[in-house]
Amino acid sequence: MGRAGRWRRIAAGFVALLMPSVLSGPSPALATWSPAAFSVWSTHGPSGGDVTALAIDLTDPAVIYVGTPTAGVFRSTDGAATWRRASKGLGDLYVDALALDPSSPGTVYAGTLAGVFKTVDGGRSWGPMSAGLSGSGLFVHVVVIDPAAPSVLYAGWRCGRCDRSPSPRTGR
Repeated sequence: MGRAGRWRRIAAGFVALLMPSVLSGPSPALATWSPAAFSVWSTHGPSGGDVTALAIDLTDPAVIYVGTPTAGVFRSTDGAATWRRASKGLGDLYVDALALDPSSPGTVYAGTLAGVFKTVDGGRSWGPMSAGLSGSGLFVHVVVIDPAAPSVLYAGWRCGRCDRSPSPRTGR
């Protein structure tokens, strides 16, 4: 088992220790935590498949994105009451990571089995942005926007690599 697999097993173990009610509930589900009782969770969908990534728009917390391993991305604009598929141009790719640009509402990055994808319209359309990522197996597990420079994106992917996008302002 590789390093990523070991970390996932460790993380799953922590989830099992800390949140047993999540594991015994219907799967898949997006759940919310009640600070009054740590073991109280409520299901908010989308149902029908695993959720592998989650991102909440900090400028509008009613907007939530989830990534899935078989159906791309889903988006809720009403705090998880309803969900719509938001995967045009992304298709059914395995989505393992999501990052929302805090300086540009509607701009979301997805780490997928085929590299990094970007939408600027809240998921209505996606396009690849993996130019410059080299090597085999562009399965991106993590995407993070640099908080000090929101125009810079970091992508962590298999084989222990982490790449940084060039800043559009400086080219570095």
